[in-house]
Amino acid sequence: MITRECAHCGDPSHGKPAWSAPDGRRVEANASHSDALGALAVTLPAALRLGVDVEFRRPNVNWAGILPGPAAAGPPGDGFAEWTKLEAVAKAAGTGIVKMPTVAAAGADGWAPASLDTDWVVRNLWAPDGFAAALAVSEVPTDIQLRWRR
Repeated sequence: MITRECAHCGDPSHGKPAWSAPDGRRVEANASHSDALGALAVTLPAALRLGVDVEFRRPNVNWAGILPGPAAAGPPGDGFAEWTKLEAVAKAAGTGIVKMPTVAAAGADGWAPASLDTDWVVRNLWAPDGFAAALAVSEVPTDIQLRWRR
């Protein structure tokens, strides 16, 4: 069964989808696509909340006014890695980009503390050439398996 509830306003007619397995356990899942690439993140049981984003790296994007702080000052195209982290956190929180998440610098393990109403951790994921991807979760997972399909 698929349900929805907006984390921003509580409205069940829109918001982040939630799935229930046939045995009643909640399945946490999130999806993203850009150009010819899609990403799907799933966890069961759903104690771990998550969001995923993938973006096709387009040329000549002016990140000033889109990305906060120093990330916006880089050369065109560099903002995709940062944008995917922001989008993944917003999707994990279930709010969308109504409010801009804050993301700190990543630690040695690649995970960066992030905040949007609650605390998250986020990291960029390996993605095929020409794409950027990120995963945000409620806590650092013990195992991540990536599968890509074009």
